[in-house]
Amino acid sequence: MKTYWLVETSYYDDGTISARLVGSIRAEDCPENEKVSTSEMDIYRDWFASRAYAERFVDAVPAERRYGGRHE
Repeated sequence: MKTYWLVETSYYDDGTISARLVGSIRAEDCPENEKVSTSEMDIYRDWFASRAYAERFVDAVPAERRYGGRHE
């Protein structure tokens, strides 16, 4: 079994982005990535084979586009 790390990224209609490391699971195969669209945002759920890569993905969100808590 391998550990896979989940990152959830939300792209809001106003151009801001929220990305966070949600958690991990142990599985034989990597789960499928998903996309969900709502009236206010598109949500991507991406799986990574390493925590370090998942954290780099989250950190890659440009600071000027981060949501800053206004969408909570």
